[in-house]
Amino acid sequence: LTNAAVKKHGEKLRFAPIGVLSNLERTAFNYLQAREFAKFHKRPLIWWRHELTGTHASWLDKDEEDRLFTEELGLRGIFVEGAPARCTHNIDTGNGVVNGCDGTLHSLTLTSATPETLEDYIRCGVVVDGVLEVEIPPPYSVNVVPQVSKEGKAALLARGASLHETELIIPLPVGDKAVVFKPRSVYAARAAVPRELMIKKHQFDLGFAVTDYKVQSKTLDYFVLSIGPRDGSIRPATLIDLAREYGVELPSYTEAGLREQV
Repeated sequence: LTNAAVKKHGEKLRFAPIGVLSNLERTAFNYLQAREFAKFHKRPLIWWRHELTGTHASWLDKDEEDRLFTEELGLRGIFVEGAPARCTHNIDTGNGVVNGCDGTLHSLTLTSATPETLEDYIRCGVVVDGVLEVEIPPPYSVNVVPQVSKEGKAALLARGASLHETELIIPLPVGDKAVVFKPRSVYAARAAVPRELMIKKHQFDLGFAVTDYKVQSKTLDYFVLSIGPRDGSIRPATLIDLAREYGVELPSYTEAGLREQV
């Protein structure tokens, strides 16, 4: 999003959720927006390596693994304080902390085996294109402020959830089950990396970019659709269908009108 567009429509547009068609786009936009968010708010971008597990991971040597973590952004956990996030597991279904629950990244809890404090790692960070990037060992939990009702908040507090000032904090540890990751980089193809790897990750995703079912029935100030050309296959008529698929009401738009808005 350009500064001109934000100036015209307001700050709420700057980091409005972006609707995408694939997980590949979602990973890319989440990373790019996380960097922009960190730069805009002058906060460090903290990242760590997801644990590779399973038979296919054992086929990789150290050099190949190191290169993969450089080329495949989806193999990284990313944290920027205050950034939007979404739970990826059902944590407490009775109180609304479910798969798809919106939240805000609050803090990290490092494992007891981590030799340094978070501040020590931040002091050793590297500035890349105006963003302080900090690599850390995988944390014990990523702590999130979930968007839940007052009743849900009270129930979670009664069950032992933490309260920081007035904010309810939910720790999201690494999930018990590994999930599939499909490498997409040129390097992975050239190095004959297996088409599917298994990773263990914390129970959240960044919330800058979303697929359709994550925003259905939600009220948003702005919602940005990623409608860049894909081999000439997307036409104005299908753009309207895409908007409706996300639940965006377009009662007054014709095909030409939607084209003008793009």
